Amino acid sequence: TFLINSPYNKDEVWEKFTGQVQKSIIGKKLKVYVIDATQVARDTGMTGRINTIMQTCYFALSGVLPRE
Repeated sequence: TFLINSPYNKDEVWEKFTGQVQKSIIGKKLKVYVIDATQVARDTGMTGRINTIMQTCYFALSGVLPRE
Protein backbone atom coordinates (compact mmCIF):
# COMPACT_ATOMS: atom_id res chain seq x y z
CA THR A 1 0.00 0.00 0.00
CA PHE A 2 1.32 3.39 -1.04
CA LEU A 3 -0.26 6.54 0.48
CA ILE A 4 0.61 9.87 -1.11
CA ASN A 5 -0.08 13.41 0.07
CA SER A 6 -0.62 15.46 -3.07
CA PRO A 7 -2.69 18.39 -4.32
CA TYR A 8 -3.19 16.41 -7.56
CA ASN A 9 -5.92 13.85 -8.19
CA LYS A 10 -5.11 10.19 -8.74
CA ASP A 11 -4.81 10.48 -12.52
CA GLU A 12 -2.54 13.51 -12.33
CA VAL A 13 -0.36 11.83 -9.70
CA TRP A 14 0.01 8.76 -11.90
CA GLU A 15 1.10 10.89 -14.84
CA LYS A 16 3.75 12.57 -12.68
CA PHE A 17 5.42 9.24 -11.85
CA THR A 18 8.24 8.23 -14.13
CA GLY A 19 7.70 5.18 -16.32
CA GLN A 20 10.07 3.23 -14.11
CA VAL A 21 8.07 4.08 -10.98
CA GLN A 22 4.81 3.19 -12.72
CA LYS A 23 6.24 -0.18 -13.79
CA SER A 24 7.48 -0.82 -10.26
CA ILE A 25 4.06 -0.04 -8.76
CA ILE A 26 2.35 -2.30 -11.29
CA GLY A 27 4.95 -5.05 -10.89
CA LYS A 28 4.63 -5.04 -7.12
CA LYS A 29 0.82 -4.86 -7.37
CA LEU A 30 0.78 -1.90 -4.98
CA LYS A 31 -2.43 -0.18 -4.05
CA VAL A 32 -1.92 3.57 -4.45
CA TYR A 33 -4.02 6.05 -2.49
CA VAL A 34 -3.89 9.83 -2.89
CA ILE A 35 -5.11 12.43 -0.42
CA ASP A 36 -4.61 16.16 -0.25
CA ALA A 37 -3.82 16.08 3.45
CA THR A 38 -2.68 19.69 3.31
CA GLN A 39 -6.13 20.81 2.17
CA VAL A 40 -7.90 18.51 4.63
CA ALA A 41 -5.81 19.99 7.45
CA ARG A 42 -6.73 23.51 6.32
CA ASP A 43 -10.43 22.66 5.98
CA THR A 44 -10.58 21.15 9.47
CA GLY A 45 -8.65 23.91 11.22
CA MET A 46 -5.57 21.72 11.64
CA THR A 47 -3.16 23.69 9.47
CA GLY A 48 0.34 22.41 10.02
CA ARG A 49 -0.90 19.02 11.26
CA ILE A 50 -0.63 17.11 8.01
CA ASN A 51 0.99 14.22 9.87
CA THR A 52 -2.22 13.72 11.89
CA ILE A 53 -4.27 13.45 8.69
CA MET A 54 -1.76 11.06 7.11
CA GLN A 55 -1.64 8.88 10.25
CA THR A 56 -5.42 8.61 10.28
CA CYS A 57 -5.40 7.53 6.64
CA TYR A 58 -2.61 5.05 7.25
CA PHE A 59 -4.44 3.46 10.16
CA ALA A 60 -7.67 3.24 8.14
CA LEU A 61 -5.94 1.69 5.11
CA SER A 62 -3.65 -0.70 6.98
CA GLY A 63 -6.22 -2.12 9.36
CA VAL A 64 -3.77 -1.65 12.23
CA LEU A 65 -6.62 -0.21 14.28
CA PRO A 66 -10.35 -0.69 13.83
CA ARG A 67 -11.96 2.20 11.94
CA GLU A 68 -14.31 2.84 14.83
